[in-house]
Amino acid sequence: MVDQAQVTTTPTPPEAERSVIHNLSEFASDVFTLCELQARLFSADCREGLQKLVSPLIALVIGGGLLMSCLPILLAACALLLAETTKLTLAQAFFVVLGVGLVLGIGIALTGYNALRSETNLFARSLKECDANAKWMKGVLQRLGRPVPLAPPPTRSDRVTY
Repeated sequence: MVDQAQVTTTPTPPEAERSVIHNLSEFASDVFTLCELQARLFSADCREGLQKLVSPLIALVIGGGLLMSCLPILLAACALLLAETTKLTLAQAFFVVLGVGLVLGIGIALTGYNALRSETNLFARSLKECDANAKWMKGVLQRLGRPVPLAPPPTRSDRVTY
């Protein structure tokens, strides 16, 4: 029995348990703080985005309303001018003006749509911060998941023999 391996157990010291609990509670506190800050940044981005959009939207609605009210008169005047200066009948002139108006309207609408799509980065800061926070949390969890070196194995004089 002397040449058999002997097993010694080292109890986990209470300080190590308290340290783990302390680290986890600090991590949870940091995560909640980051969530709160992320919500505040999102709110600030929303306010800032609305402030940037209010004036242009008001101008766009007023200008659009005026343009839309003048457009039928302009198109009718163009059709009448076309009928008087060419040999087209009144109906033909109106159809020519209608076709030109449709082509121009579609082109302008597509240009506006593309410009609007490219300017929708209102939450770029929030997304950047959220990504950085997620990377930080992953890093902390990876560091916490690494095994902590335990006390050195007992020497021959520390072993208990039966």
